[in-house]
Amino acid sequence: MRVFCVGEAISIPLLRGTARATTHHPLLRAVLHRIVKDEAAHGRFGWIFLDWAIDFLDSDARAHLAAIARDEMAKLLESWDQMKPQPAAADDVHALGWMESQAYVDLARLTLDTDVRQPLRASGFSV
Repeated sequence: MRVFCVGEAISIPLLRGTARATTHHPLLRAVLHRIVKDEAAHGRFGWIFLDWAIDFLDSDARAHLAAIARDEMAKLLESWDQMKPQPAAADDVHALGWMESQAYVDLARLTLDTDVRQPLRASGFSV
């Protein structure tokens, strides 16, 4: 739950955002897109496994997994709240996939909702 349904589910869209932020270096952009493609299976694994396992989980197990998810999400939200806005980066830094801190946090929060909370709620977890 902690690693695959929360962590990996968030990391893939953030990697994709970093790849999109790469403005003018084709090799780096290609490398980042390849990483996203290679990592995509990690982002899906937790949900595939959960879909299989969910019928085997009793209410205590579901409550335990929901608590783990809530704990991990709280840690992420706290770390994002502590991020200090950085001054706008020089144009050449965007070539390296730099995302402005606010853009990163905005994407991370949106991803947490759409790629973690919503699927967990749809699976019957109280998060």
